Amino acid sequence: MKAKAIAFLLALIIALLFLGCNRVATEQTNAFASTDISETAAETKLTVNAEWTNGPWQAAYDAFLKNPSNYAEEKPYHAGNYFLADLNGDKTPELILVYYDDVQGGSIFANVYLYNGKVTIAGHKIDMFYYESWRSTNTAFPGIFVEGGRMSTFSCYYWTIKDGEFKSEQLWSDAYNEKKGEMDYKELSFNKQLLDEAKKVTSQYESIEYIEVG
Repeated sequence: MKAKAIAFLLALIIALLFLGCNRVATEQTNAFASTDISETAAETKLTVNAEWTNGPWQAAYDAFLKNPSNYAEEKPYHAGNYFLADLNGDKTPELILVYYDDVQGGSIFANVYLYNGKVTIAGHKIDMFYYESWRSTNTAFPGIFVEGGRMSTFSCYYWTIKDGEFKSEQLWSDAYNEKKGEMDYKELSFNKQLLDEAKKVTSQYESIEYIEVG
């Protein structure tokens, strides 16, 4: 009887040890799986639009972002966010870095980079004070619409890349008129199709989600 009891206890101990080891192994496997998923997401987060062509720009932008000295600006400005947008419709997106003021707060300006075999700056310190950005689904307008402003003046711009050069066209301005005591809206572009698309996109579409640098 005593021998059976001892045998039973030994079997129980072995079973418990087996379950414990199996649980540890499972937890380790889950941990590795979780790490793999997060690393994969980090590696592919640059690919956010299925219409873009996969290519060396992905690795180039990724390496560029991993080295802060590539895009550092003088204090008190720092690159806080970035996003990708195809500004010329060639299916290779440009990299837009949004800079913030450590003293005043808020977005101040943006640097625009393009890939042409290497990462090259196309637009430097483009005004982007408290701005939001939108993409159009209409291929006739491959750039982005950028809207925002400071104090009592608000504007909308259309950003594109043409012949390798960054272009920013102001579409409208909405400024407070002290004499009238009201906002004074003015359209500054003669391109009615572009104006109509800008109004539709900025009022009906969700703005581009910025990604935190680092």
